[in-house]
Amino acid sequence: MSSHMTPDAAAYYDRAVRSMTAEQKLASAEALWHTAWALKIAGVRIQHPEWSDDQVTVLVRQLFLRATT
Repeated sequence: MSSHMTPDAAAYYDRAVRSMTAEQKLASAEALWHTAWALKIAGVRIQHPEWSDDQVTVLVRQLFLRATT
């Protein structure tokens, strides 16, 4: 159980994840990755509005490659 969830919320989450197929879990993970990528792109654009799309993409790619948990 995650420390930021109530016990009821954690139980609901656990049941939901356990009921998902492998394909659904993979699709969910992929959607989260795409969301994280888009948010990072937006953040870099705010920090560097003068940069080209290629410059932003290169930095975001580097940040994702170096990311740790």
